[in-house]
Amino acid sequence: MECVTRVKEVLAAVTIQRMSRAERLRSTRARLLDAAAEGFARHGFHAATVDDVAEAAGFTKGAVYAHFSSKEELFLTVIDRQIEEDFDWFASLFQIEGDADLLAALAARAERRGTENGAWLLLSMEFWLYAVRRPPVAAALAARYQTLRARLADHLSTQYATEGAVPPLRTDHLATALIGLSNGLALQHALDPAAAPSRLFAAAAFRLVAGDITATPSEDAATWRAPAPADPTPSFKTPEPEASKSEVGGAGNPSL
Repeated sequence: MECVTRVKEVLAAVTIQRMSRAERLRSTRARLLDAAAEGFARHGFHAATVDDVAEAAGFTKGAVYAHFSSKEELFLTVIDRQIEEDFDWFASLFQIEGDADLLAALAARAERRGTENGAWLLLSMEFWLYAVRRPPVAAALAARYQTLRARLADHLSTQYATEGAVPPLRTDHLATALIGLSNGLALQHALDPAAAPSRLFAAAAFRLVAGDITATPSEDAATWRAPAPADPTPSFKTPEPEASKSEVGGAGNPSL
């Protein structure tokens, strides 16, 4: 094990010598984050150590603390990368034409979260419980949720405006509901896959965004289109005035 670690360190040193200082810093940070993501997913937040992360990346513990002030900050930065990946996936959905392909993409995502990404889901829950008992960490985690919800809400608002459609809820509330639906069903799927199959998330998310919980998606229907209200009858989903960015808030989970 020591021999393998030494080889990694030598190879890393040779590569780094050929880079500029800025490139070296970016490379070191990226490798530490890759090692941290794998280590946290494999061992859990509590069991994984900074020493383990440093060794897996081919650096000393000092390199970790040169980039991150604590294990909590390291984990939060790993979360930032996961959120960016999730948002990119969400944005890509709007490029899909046809309900059948859209439903397939939603179901595939849900299936992936319940299988290959299952360790990350459990890890997120572990860190959530850790954070809520520590106000400074909870505040840092909440800030990331707020940013994700705001970005999703802005994207939804743009899409509804492009379609000339009325969203079924305020878009910040809709973003929160989608995040909660995704993570809640993923947890149920992890516990009992038969009770929460991947296509359940696909169908529920489609109906939520379309604004009609009774409609059945068809291959020819307009994608991501919310119908205008047919009558003024009040209901639990009566649209409220669109929120400004300063009003965006609420509870949710950072991963779709």
